[in-house]
Formats: sequence, structure tokens, C-alpha cells
Amino acid sequence: EIPPDLNGAGSTTHAGWFVQPRPEGVRCLVVASGGATTARTKDGNVLEVFASALPNGSEATAAGRDVFCILDCVFHEPHNAFYATDLMCWRGRSLFDSPADVRQFWLHSRLAEEPGVAAHGAEHENKYAFLPVPCYECDVAGLEAAYRGADSAFARDGLLFVNKAAHY
Repeated sequence: EIPPDLNGAGSTTHAGWFVQPRPEGVRCLVVASGGATTARTKDGNVLEVFASALPNGSEATAAGRDVFCILDCVFHEPHNAFYATDLMCWRGRSLFDSPADVRQFWLHSRLAEEPGVAAHGAEHENKYAFLPVPCYECDVAGLEAAYRGADSAFARDGLLFVNKAAHY
């Protein structure tokens, strides 16, 4: 049985926790700005600079100075993909002060709506795909789904627990 304060059952909005499968790979911060995309490791070193289909992440998607995106990702080299676990900014809109459930909604909806972001290869703007990591309610079904990962194409390195009310 899951403790009620973990899953937020019967509580108000933004209460409780999410659980996400953590993909195997290198955790990094991805910033799309000024017509280029930069991935930095946790210690700040540049993992790679490349063109992406993220807003303002390439010359083809270039926009004004105020347009940038910041995503918390795990780089999974075997799939040529960045698996996004969180979203801090989208098209210059800061989400740092938004609760995690709002950021998860934005992450999943924006990546789904942006043309070409999930694809990669020579025929696309993306050298790498950007894919959202599934996010589940922290209850028995959610924990099992995150642990077993039936709807995830990546190998798991563990589980991430995210407080719904937490700001980034």
C-alpha cells in the first residue's frame, strides 16, 4: 500500500508525487537559443552543440533573442535521443516557478505539438530526437508502470520521484 502523503490521494491540486522511469544515460541540461542547441552535463561541461527542431535551436527554427528553451534531459546514445524529464522554459516562457504538474503538462504537450522534435536524422532538423519521459501518479499502478516500463522504449536506470508542488 502506498502512503497517502506519497500519492496525494484525495488531496488538493499539486499535492502528492509523480514517479517517472529514469532512462539510462547522461543527465544533461539542454538549451536551445540563438539558432543552436547546447547540451551540458551536470558539471557544466558541454556535451555537444548541434542543430535541433526545438524553438530557436537551429537556423531553420531561429527566432528572436527572447525565444529559448531549457529542458532537463537524459541523453540516451543508443537511441540518438534526449529523453526529457522536465521543462524549465519554452519559447522564452519561464516555468521555473510553476509546480511540477504544470511543467509536466507543458513538457508533454509542447513536445507533441512542435513539428519534427520527436524525429531525428538527415531528413529532419534534429540530429537527436526529443522525447518526454512518461510520468505517472505515485500509486500502485503508477509505480508498477514506471518500474516495468511497458510503454517506454529505453532501458531504465531507476525511478525518479517528483513532488507535484515543487518548483524547479
